[in-house]
Amino acid sequence: FNTQGDTDKTGDISVGSSGKRYYYWYNKSSKTYGLDDSETIYTTTTTPAPIKAPAVKMISAEYDEENDVIVAKGAVYKTGCGQTFWGFQYSEDGQPWGTADADFIRPNTGNSLSVPGEFDYSFPIPDANGGKTYYIRAYALNNYNNDDYNLLSAVYSATSLPVVIPSKTIESATISLVDREGDPLDVTEVCPQSTVYLKVSYVGGDFTDFVAEEDFPGTDLELENHDKTNNYAIFSFTATAAGTANITISNKSGSTVTPAEGVSITLKDVQVVTPPIITINPESAMICQGDDATISIVEENQNYTYTIYKDGEALNPQSFTITEAGVYTVGATENECNTSATSMPIELKVVSSDVKIGLEADNTAIGPWQPLKLTVTPAKGYEYTLEGLDGMVYTKEGDVYTIKIPRPNDWSPGNSGTQLETENKVFTAKIKVSDEVSCGSKEVTVTLTDTEENCE
Repeated sequence: FNTQGDTDKTGDISVGSSGKRYYYWYNKSSKTYGLDDSETIYTTTTTPAPIKAPAVKMISAEYDEENDVIVAKGAVYKTGCGQTFWGFQYSEDGQPWGTADADFIRPNTGNSLSVPGEFDYSFPIPDANGGKTYYIRAYALNNYNNDDYNLLSAVYSATSLPVVIPSKTIESATISLVDREGDPLDVTEVCPQSTVYLKVSYVGGDFTDFVAEEDFPGTDLELENHDKTNNYAIFSFTATAAGTANITISNKSGSTVTPAEGVSITLKDVQVVTPPIITINPESAMICQGDDATISIVEENQNYTYTIYKDGEALNPQSFTITEAGVYTVGATENECNTSATSMPIELKVVSSDVKIGLEADNTAIGPWQPLKLTVTPAKGYEYTLEGLDGMVYTKEGDVYTIKIPRPNDWSPGNSGTQLETENKVFTAKIKVSDEVSCGSKEVTVTLTDTEENCE
């Protein structure tokens, strides 16, 4: 065959009238090629000389029923260059050999050997079908990178050996009500919407599939734990009705078993939990920094346990007297079955008492109608009110108040400003700044000295 081709080649050829078969191979990337009769490897010399590949053969393969694994043995009897690594590949019922990495079986460590030498490995075939024949062949290669085998450059044994996986019959099964750890329970009455656990013990072959019987008293049936060594499995489901719980198990050999008697399930008669109604004092849901508020439950139920949450997290320790800003809810839990409901949220706001005033002027040199800028720094965005501005004209933009103080006498024609009381032509006004819930306030004194200048 053409060793200078641009594709990898593998296959079998017959030589002469004897019908003797050889395995031939060619790998483009490593430029290795040859014929393998499981005894000798023949290579053709070219320029440059090709890299020699290992020669590998299959010795034995059998099924270990007790451990449910394939026990395979192979040998590498001629090496290429560098270390030689080995493994096995399987195919079901003579199907084409797979190319997926999962089709190649190899140990994670200890799979390099001195040549010539034998190697063996025990491995399960995932989801093996009972009654099927699997063909096992060995392979070897010279190198790999970070545990990622360059399987395209692998050399395979010329022969593969058949292994029959026997059919597995599930002989019988029983079902019982257990807790999450698998310990038996003496009661069959459960809470509505609770998680219930069932244990299915079986004799004989393992199972691969399961299905709930008709009129199963729940939903979301799931396999929690499958102990193949001790032949049992634990299932869970959500109880939604009363009835008989039973599960049919089966495997790929076609064996199917349903426990002769299911588990009778009844539901406890528990009260449906309604969301609690809560109130807060003060009703404004605003407090000053350092103060506290109280959350109360309207019509408490003695069969419930109440839990208060701040921003979705349970308070620790639990207290219905609160001091921090946040969104509060109260959860009510029915004590027998732990069903619960949550109240509508209440948001508590905490106002800082740190009132700040900034004054942009010399308070003794402000002439009549000259603007005075007063800056109020609110705490956490709360609104502020100003007092003492009677007779003044002001505007507000953001946190800045621009105030115009009128002349303290009415000499100017058309002056419509309010007359202000003065003493020795000095006007004094106190401006008080308070937050909207009276958590804090501050006063600033503005003094205006009148002038005697006449303005045309």
